[in-house]
Amino acid sequence: MPLTKYPWPLLRLLRTGQVNAARLPLALSAPLLTLRTGNTMISTLFGSVGSPSTSAVTFMGVHGSSAPNAVETVRFELVGAAFTMQNFNISASPAPVGGASYTYTVRKNQNDTAITVTITGSATTGSYTGAGVSFAAGDIITIGITPASTPTAPTTLRWNLQADSGSTHF
Repeated sequence: MPLTKYPWPLLRLLRTGQVNAARLPLALSAPLLTLRTGNTMISTLFGSVGSPSTSAVTFMGVHGSSAPNAVETVRFELVGAAFTMQNFNISASPAPVGGASYTYTVRKNQNDTAITVTITGSATTGSYTGAGVSFAAGDIITIGITPASTPTAPTTLRWNLQADSGSTHF
């Protein structure tokens, strides 16, 4: 469940560290689809949002449908259990047009990770299939959106991320 759907007293306690997210009965970032392969739990996280800025970095959570925001702490989500994030796919329409682009970066604890997708020109999709990035319970996760050369803002933005939590359901 996105952090923004928890009651405000709990949000305040989580953000100040007075409550350990790992001790909550359900992870704060509940996946929409989970598959078990042997002893491994693999979840695909989905999202869909409104238009990001065409001139400044904005941020979105990995779940839900809240529009991107210039303040990262408004959109961050706390990780409820350890997992490895990988396979990031983005679909954005309309395309950025010309030489303009948007770069979408998975962020961990308000820092960029290697999981990055850039969509340029007439392209409307992009994928990352490189090495995964590990997250621990209590880490903060967001997606940063960086425009370049004043792109056309997508009115439809969808993504999915694959998360492998080993044998733990998160």
